[in-house]
Amino acid sequence: MQTFSTSIARSAWTNRFCAPTPEDVIDGIHPLPRLAFARARQMLAALDEEFIWQGVWKWSFVYTRAVGPWCAAAFLIPDPIKPRMCIPLDKMAVAKLTCKPLSPLVRAALCNCPIIENTRWPSWVLSEPSAVEEILGSLIHAQLRTEPLSQRR
Repeated sequence: MQTFSTSIARSAWTNRFCAPTPEDVIDGIHPLPRLAFARARQMLAALDEEFIWQGVWKWSFVYTRAVGPWCAAAFLIPDPIKPRMCIPLDKMAVAKLTCKPLSPLVRAALCNCPIIENTRWPSWVLSEPSAVEEILGSLIHAQLRTEPLSQRR
């Protein structure tokens, strides 16, 4: 059952023509997923963050590299009911991942995600901060070819 505050946040998140502030939509996320969402933002802080309309994902945070061609490295979708994270991975990033063991959480998403133009689009529902650390610790360094972001605190 939706509460009044969740319903207000949901309408702010879904209204394409009235841009909410990031705080408006984050405040509407339930407390435990909000902690996971905050941890994901913290771990992605080394990237450029933009809060923009993303069609089917509505108002979302898009993370890009500061250098090189524009290519989203990660998306955080602040759905008040089910916040999610998506990390698109090209062939090179996936090949880099196959050289090391992956957790079942990461492996299941990689095996079952859509593939569009040689890019895998795995996504996860953000429920706990520890799961965010597990996912980003495994994936984002392969995407960015740097040290794991989980080691940056």
